[in-house]
Amino acid sequence: MEVTFRNAHGELSSRDRAYAVKKFGFLDRFLNSASRAEVVHREENHEHIVEVTVFADGKTIRSVEHNLNMRAAIDNASEKLMNQMRRAKDKLVRRKRA
Repeated sequence: MEVTFRNAHGELSSRDRAYAVKKFGFLDRFLNSASRAEVVHREENHEHIVEVTVFADGKTIRSVEHNLNMRAAIDNASEKLMNQMRRAKDKLVRRKRA
């Protein structure tokens, strides 16, 4: 999965970029056509805001997380996306069986 980064405000270190690629890179195992993830990082009032958008099967799955710690925001966003993608995959499987 291709992960692209945009910084609206604030700078994202290379260690945090590598961590985000590791966390969001595995999301394509839920939906095979998940080809691209876009990560937007903002910093407002010493708080990190991470917005992640995954494009798959003509669907757009999105997550926004706020946290004082950058890695905690990435973790929360990946958990939320994982749950949303799992539900989308279950919905596809149920349709195919019926």
